[in-house]
Amino acid sequence: SSKKHGLEISKEKTKVMLVAKEHRDITISLDNQMLGQVSHLIYIGTIITQQNNSSTDIRCRTAQALAAVNNLRVIWHNTYISLKTKLRLLDCLVISIALYGCETWTLNSSDTKKLQAFGMKCLRKMLNISWRDHITNKEVAARASRKEAFIVDIVQHRQHTWLGHVLRMKGNRLPKMSLQAHAHNTRYRGRPRKNWIDAVLEGSSLEVKAAVHIAHDRELWRSCIRGTYDH
Repeated sequence: SSKKHGLEISKEKTKVMLVAKEHRDITISLDNQMLGQVSHLIYIGTIITQQNNSSTDIRCRTAQALAAVNNLRVIWHNTYISLKTKLRLLDCLVISIALYGCETWTLNSSDTKKLQAFGMKCLRKMLNISWRDHITNKEVAARASRKEAFIVDIVQHRQHTWLGHVLRMKGNRLPKMSLQAHAHNTRYRGRPRKNWIDAVLEGSSLEVKAAVHIAHDRELWRSCIRGTYDH
């Protein structure tokens, strides 16, 4: 009976999701019981949607990070804590929440703007600068010794590092296989969707073929991508 009870629980928790450009209903059954279809799921803390885009996950993670910023307001208002220490706390306790799993994000222009706006909100909270103070983002970033797009730079840094690891993998490794799979995908009408590797290399001067060759030389790889962001 315990095995039967366990099977019932597993069927209740098991859902199906179709990852495709266009939505359509699918029917999959387990032990003659139809499984429910969902539009998104959470896997190891990351939201995966049926459209296979990163926007939903980015909104969720930045919202959680902003909540963490608000919970630390006692520290931000403490004048005895140095700016250097506050910046380190921001990186450890807030930015780490927002950028969890960012290596796999495929960013579009809207996502990039939202990340940049999130970064400026964090700096304003940390520096206790209100929007009503009429202080520009450029000035806020200067006071914190950061760039206005420092969050985007961190994402690019992590994605370039991860891309180098994947390109150096053997061909039978799953990350390497998934990276190469886009070349065999069916093309739909209209503008093709941006794939992950093209999005990662968009801000650099590298093309995919050149990146595959260069990545095997770690020092050369670092030197080629270093100019796309500023630590």
